[in-house]
This record gives sequence, C-alpha cells and structure tokens, in this order.
Amino acid sequence: MQARRCGSSQPRRIRAAGWAVALAGSVLFAACASGPRFAFGVVAALIAAGSKAAVGHAVDAGALSIAEIVQTAHLLATGVWGGLVIAGAIVLPALDTSVSRASLIRIMRRKSRTVSMAFVLATGLYNGRRGTGGSASVLSASTWGHALVAKLLLVAVALAIGAANRWMAMPCLQRTASTMDAHTVINLMRVEALAMIGVFAAASVLSHSMPGMAM
Repeated sequence: MQARRCGSSQPRRIRAAGWAVALAGSVLFAACASGPRFAFGVVAALIAAGSKAAVGHAVDAGALSIAEIVQTAHLLATGVWGGLVIAGAIVLPALDTSVSRASLIRIMRRKSRTVSMAFVLATGLYNGRRGTGGSASVLSASTWGHALVAKLLLVAVALAIGAANRWMAMPCLQRTASTMDAHTVINLMRVEALAMIGVFAAASVLSHSMPGMAM
C-alpha cells in the first residue's frame, strides 16, 4: 500500500488558513509580550501554537483531538523552555560585571524551567510513541526517524547542561560570586541555547517529514 503523504487529506486552503492564523498569532505575541498587554500575548501564543498544531501531523487524528491538544501543549512548553534559555544566553552576559554580579545570581536563582521541561518530556513522549506507530524500526528507516533521534539527543544534551548549571555551577557562583564562576554559568547557558536551537531545527524537519506511523 502506498504511504499517504502527510497532510494530503487537507484542502490546501485549510492549510493556508492555518498557517495564516499561526503567523498572525506570532505577530500579535511579539507585539504584546511585555507590559500590560502580556495577557493578550498569552492568548496570541495559544493561537499560534494551536494553529501550528492544526496544520501538522496531529491533525490526522481529527480536529481538536487529543493528539492536536498534546501537540499544542508541546509547542508551547518547548517555546517557553527554549525561549528562556536562548534569551538568557543573549541577555545574561550583560550582567557579567562585578557591580551586577548580585543581579546575575538573583536572576539565575529565580529562573526555573522545571515545569516547561516536564511538559516537553511528557508531551514529547506521547508524540514520539504516536509518530512511530509503536515500531522502533522507523527510527532508523526514515528521515522522520533520524530527525526524532537527533532531537532526542539534543534534548538530552540540553537537560544535562541545564542540570550541571543548576546543581553545580550556580552553587559555586552563589558561594564565591567570582568572575570565573560567572563565566562558567553564562558559558553553560550559551551551550544549552545552541542545543535548543538544534532542537528547534530537528523539530522543523520532523514537521515536514512523513511520520513513521504513515509508512
């Protein structure tokens, strides 16, 4: 039986509308991401993630299906985790001075990605199980499988680096407030950010490849 190309059952105008709504939500979120308009930004993020899920593999299970809801949650959680890491890697180096060291320590101590990481792992496990169709052989037999393996490895790297930063580098910085320990914390954040960029790239390949369950 010939494998069905993902999304072929969707009329082109529906997919185009979904992408348009996702883009509009992303633009609205960017415009409302701070200040008193933050609530509108949250709504915009939900619209963008839900619309993206509605034009991806999850829609094959039906509109507003569990698969689509899980994918929406996965996109939101990944965005929060990756966004915090990447933004931190860009912003925190500005605090790498002796006069702002206390601010760096305070921000790093308060910054927690535990909830978003838990959602990423839980929803990712569901998506991976659904995408493989219960067969691990597709991981080595398809572009989708290769991208999934790469994504899992990059997530593992990001988790390991984040754990090392939280449980090893940060306690040292809190004890010493030294320049060397501050550099260690910031450099680990930068490497974690690179891993998260790789996660986003692998996720893009996944969304544009035929999942294992369709093979």
